[in-house]
Amino acid sequence: MTTDKESSMTPVRVIVFLQENKTTDFYLPTLAAWGADIKNMGPLLKAAPDFDQPHDRSAWVHYKMGDYPGAGLALDNDSAIPYYSWLAKANTFCDHHFGAGSNSTSGHMLAVGGQMPTLKNPPFGAGGPTWDIPSIFMHAERAGIG
Repeated sequence: MTTDKESSMTPVRVIVFLQENKTTDFYLPTLAAWGADIKNMGPLLKAAPDFDQPHDRSAWVHYKMGDYPGAGLALDNDSAIPYYSWLAKANTFCDHHFGAGSNSTSGHMLAVGGQMPTLKNPPFGAGGPTWDIPSIFMHAERAGIG
């Protein structure tokens, strides 16, 4: 049995697509036509390469120092990942988010919780705060939305 409140609610769908260790220039280059700030990396690949470049802090430092170039590759997202391509084009697409520089945690916390108060959660070792960060899912649940 549904309540009047439940029957009058408009369904809401939240999709969070985290693109990690690859740039928008690589994964979604055709979004330039929709206004995304995309670097033209040349001809589009029909399939993703079967290798991954080093992408830790050391690799970034050596890249910035000019020790070696990054591979300039771009995937034809419309043919290789058409569903993700459609999601990015049909919904809100944020192409200028950068993490705090620790690891993946801060970016994930920001995308789902809207904030990132710490870079260590739970802390390493004994003691220290453990954060209970509200998320979009918790807010929906408290509002009675499944």
